[in-house]
Amino acid sequence: MVNLPFRQIHLDFHTSPDIHDVGADFDADEFAETLREASVNSVTAFARCHHGMCYYDTKVGPKHPALKVDLLGKMVKACHKRGIRIPAYITVSWDEHSARNHPEWQCRNRDGSMWLGGPLVATWHGVCMLNDEYQNYLTAITEEVLRKYEVDGLFMDIWMGPWPACFCWSCLGKMQQAGVDVKDDAACLRWYDDMREELMVRIRRLADRIRPGSSVFFNSCIRTGKSDWLKHFTHIEIESLPTGGWGYGHYPLYQRYFRNFGKQTMGMTARFHRTWGDFGGMKNRAALEFECFSMLASGARCSVGDQLHPRGRLDPAVYKLIGSVYEQVAQKEPWCVRAEHVADVALLDVDGLAESERGAVRLLLEEHELFDVVDPDSDLRPYKVLILPDAVRLSKPLAAKVRHYLAGGGALIASAQSGLAEGKDEFALKEMGVRYLRPADYDPNFLCRLAPEMAGSLPKFNYMMYRGGHYVKAARGAKVLARIGLPYFNRTWAHYCSHGPTPFARVTGPARLPAACRQCARAPAAGHDRQGQPPQHRAHGHDAPERPRPPRAARAQLRGRAPHPRPRRDRGSATHREPGAVRAHGNQAAQGLHRA
Repeated sequence: MVNLPFRQIHLDFHTSPDIHDVGADFDADEFAETLREASVNSVTAFARCHHGMCYYDTKVGPKHPALKVDLLGKMVKACHKRGIRIPAYITVSWDEHSARNHPEWQCRNRDGSMWLGGPLVATWHGVCMLNDEYQNYLTAITEEVLRKYEVDGLFMDIWMGPWPACFCWSCLGKMQQAGVDVKDDAACLRWYDDMREELMVRIRRLADRIRPGSSVFFNSCIRTGKSDWLKHFTHIEIESLPTGGWGYGHYPLYQRYFRNFGKQTMGMTARFHRTWGDFGGMKNRAALEFECFSMLASGARCSVGDQLHPRGRLDPAVYKLIGSVYEQVAQKEPWCVRAEHVADVALLDVDGLAESERGAVRLLLEEHELFDVVDPDSDLRPYKVLILPDAVRLSKPLAAKVRHYLAGGGALIASAQSGLAEGKDEFALKEMGVRYLRPADYDPNFLCRLAPEMAGSLPKFNYMMYRGGHYVKAARGAKVLARIGLPYFNRTWAHYCSHGPTPFARVTGPARLPAACRQCARAPAAGHDRQGQPPQHRAHGHDAPERPRPPRAARAQLRGRAPHPRPRRDRGSATHREPGAVRAHGNQAAQGLHRA
């Protein structure tokens, strides 16, 4: 396993060939010393950028026409002299030089248009990573970098293309030969994934042969529920700039999923006020502290993105900011090395539920619950509570798995349509304590008359369910925790009220339309390792308030290792703790680590 450093810089250098003074102010010792003084111990440096330019003495690709020095070579030597790790960055599908000079390599949408925009659009113009000639060109550059320089790894960026596949002439011919229906999105995506994986194998083998022990990461292609590619990665970097379009809900979701596969993870934010290439923008220190400390608290290393000015000098103000944060990260590292995350709650991820999942992640973070994001292949046994957000349909195998989990003493929270059988409008589990009726007649509905155990500290109020909901009937023995309230009428052209949703009018009868139910489970079956009778909750709307919620977990911030290790994943991804290692608790507040 590659052992990642905790304080990395991801250094962009996408530099137009029209800029005439590239590298004019570059001094290798000043460059490396600036990094060292900012407590940086790893920097991803550029071999080739999105403009298609190379920043080293190459015999394969085009060296930037204004560059007079071997930028990559000098960076590697100066950084290694100071003990700073330096993987090489190589772009894959965004290559402006190749797209312009080899139009036959261009990536195409299904309608034949260029992937990211036509020739008159000021954007990157993508190339097809599956084109045989381009693959040979890409691997030749990669091999040249690996043989020429003692780089510590590869960061292969933009490992992606149009959805569901590229439809250039080359790809169309290959799909036709493979018998793929080019009008079938799912079939095209499977073929595209398989072909990209073949290229992954080729690059990984190249790195292992030339630079054994080096790191290899393929960016822009990781997604929750897609774990089969991870065997080709030495580690996982989660690119997630909160102000750059990812939002503050993206990193927590992805980290709590990808940390479960036995590989070290690294979060990647940036110093920019907005997003990549924001040369004149710099975020405030509090934001950068929050982002980096959240990485540590969730079990990841830290990476901060920057972009080197074309003249080749790192900005002192930027590295004063980064250094002020990385000094604190360095102080916390002894509590983070070999730390193992702990989670009591599992949030089930399925395709197409990004909004619902992010809402659930936000709720769990605000409640300071310890949670993982899991998929249908995950081992559910380590968790006390399983959450199905909004629209998780249960196949027969998944229903059986959840039923076994409940029989072992696990608790279930399901909202909206979650728990319905695949292809049917009926719940797959009798244990849920409700019978499905139909989609709600009104939009909006209201959540009313909350039972004390659901309301908690919430004030008495009729809470609007902004996305309608579903009607169910409570089974015998199920406790109704809340009731559905109805508006006067639905808003239509014929009748509407005020600016938006129609106001609350009345509450439905208690037995007819419950908004949330609780069904107490039977005692665990013999042979199961759980005890007690935890509840199953059922909420029947979208965007519900913060109740019901799973039981609170212990609020320890850092404590010694537990006497009984918890079982982890059933996919060969167990994490290991050495004697005396600190056990860090996955959903710690960043402020908690700040005080450590």
